[in-house]
Amino acid sequence: MLYTAGNVAGSLTPEDVLLHATRSTRVWTPQEEFDSTNRYVANGAAGLGWNATAGPGVAAIHSSPYQWAWNARQASWRYYAIEIAQANLGDPIDDETVRTVAWLIKTEALRGNPKMGLRLPTHAEIDGVETGAFDGKTDPYPKNEIANADALRARIRAALAALG
Repeated sequence: MLYTAGNVAGSLTPEDVLLHATRSTRVWTPQEEFDSTNRYVANGAAGLGWNATAGPGVAAIHSSPYQWAWNARQASWRYYAIEIAQANLGDPIDDETVRTVAWLIKTEALRGNPKMGLRLPTHAEIDGVETGAFDGKTDPYPKNEIANADALRARIRAALAALG
């Protein structure tokens, strides 16, 4: 686990975990995408922020589960936000990364609110619904690919169950 301090906007009691994808649009491995995202955070992330980034077997914590930063417009303050290393739309999210997401939820997000729901919405699903504006977000899957988002949630929940 790495700790790379990120931007913080305020205090938080997370209601759920929001799933994002990094989307550099480069042709990189998940590890290269993770490393690039961590450097982006270290360099200020253009004023944006999220709680953690998950890569294949590696996590970076950017803020505590009691803090929020701008990552989903007006919905930002409601969620523990995880960026998943996925350089491009359609790039697979490997099992190691899914296990890392589950580990972050168990060890970090649930520490912020042990009773939080685990609906695990994607950024694309709340775009324009909870955010206050529609930005055309597709991370980690577009709204019309609900089966892929559901499959990702099922994989994360199975990984959480395996952690005990």
